[in-house]
Amino acid sequence: NWLENKVNFCLSELSQRLGVDWIVEQGTSGIWTYEKWNSGKAVCWGVETSSSTASTEGGLFFRSVGSTFPTSLFIDVPVVEVTVKGNWIGGAMTGNSITKDRWQGYIWCATDHTANLLPHIYAIGRWK
Repeated sequence: NWLENKVNFCLSELSQRLGVDWIVEQGTSGIWTYEKWNSGKAVCWGVETSSSTASTEGGLFFRSVGSTFPTSLFIDVPVVEVTVKGNWIGGAMTGNSITKDRWQGYIWCATDHTANLLPHIYAIGRWK
């Protein structure tokens, strides 16, 4: 309707002049909590809980981890940060195969305790 369009236009103009942004959509999808912002920014965060068998490389044990982002959340490859939490010394890193639709990375530690480490993932990109 005309009034709703006019209000949205005025809010958009005001937000640009004041540097204000707001969430236009938020929700959960699988392991993810996500937000879409009026400016076009999209963010999601989650904890990967799936467990795969550890492999070895040199003296390290590692396992590959990954999850599909919420459908159509990003229009291009987002920036992804990952950390691990758990009861063992180890780490996490993003892999080279991140796409706009899927995150991929690795959990590693010095002994076969990779299943005790949970990657906490944060991704930021654009939805429009």
